Amino acid sequence: MEEYLDQTFGFGTAKIFKTVFDAEGNESYLVYLPQYEWFKAPKYKWFDVYSKDNSFYHCEMEA
Repeated sequence: MEEYLDQTFGFGTAKIFKTVFDAEGNESYLVYLPQYEWFKAPKYKWFDVYSKDNSFYHCEMEA
């Protein structure tokens, strides 16, 4: 999982906020990516990262 996050978003930039298990036992992660602008508070992009068929996928979530 950490390797996928590093390859997709850059080394150490994405943080796992929460791990979620569905009724079928599948595991997914709520991940955030802070984006900093000069002298402003960071804005966050949120992603749902999940595994399917032994591969990881992600989709951006609306805030």
